[in-house]
Amino acid sequence: FIKYVFNTIARIIATEIIYKLLDYEMPRNINFRKSSSIQKTMEMWLNRESTTMDVIFHLKYPVIGVGAPIKYFLPKISSYINTKYIIPDNTDVASAIGAITSKIVISKHVRIHPTKKNEFIIEGLSGRRVFFSLDEANTYAINKLVDIVRSMGVKAGTSEKKVDININDLQINFSDNDYFLNDTIFVERTISAVLKGLPDISKLKDNDKY
Repeated sequence: FIKYVFNTIARIIATEIIYKLLDYEMPRNINFRKSSSIQKTMEMWLNRESTTMDVIFHLKYPVIGVGAPIKYFLPKISSYINTKYIIPDNTDVASAIGAITSKIVISKHVRIHPTKKNEFIIEGLSGRRVFFSLDEANTYAINKLVDIVRSMGVKAGTSEKKVDININDLQINFSDNDYFLNDTIFVERTISAVLKGLPDISKLKDNDKY
């Protein structure tokens, strides 16, 4: 059973490699993944069920594998696509290095809506508060968003403090032909906060002690 699982995973990866290469070689206007002819060719390659011919792919470049389990799959993958394979030294820590060097991204957004009483409420924050002006609701929402994404960032493993704020207003503009002449009605404001930071290496080292 384990051998069957490994072979299945190898087939899936090998198939995706072929698809990626076909995507590179084929014209952009051809959706080869939906082509019945190519799908049949792929089946003949994988299953070897044709009685008249064999379909063989031969890559001109080697495949390189990283990650701890790759040694169980790469030899079989390379046999499907008839190419050499390379497993670098210390490949088992490659995934960990990738995790350390990749950025952590935290995002959250809220919406500010007007009420029938010309007040404003914030959707997306715990609790319900009423504000008497858009500026007041806007300031409160931004301060809360900054605190929230920073706290989420710390939990995710980054000490980054910079938060990017984006504000987008949805309004309806009426022309002279409408009942409201040259008027603009405010519908809602969306405020988005995004924090991007590298993992805190010092904390990772501290965690390794336990």
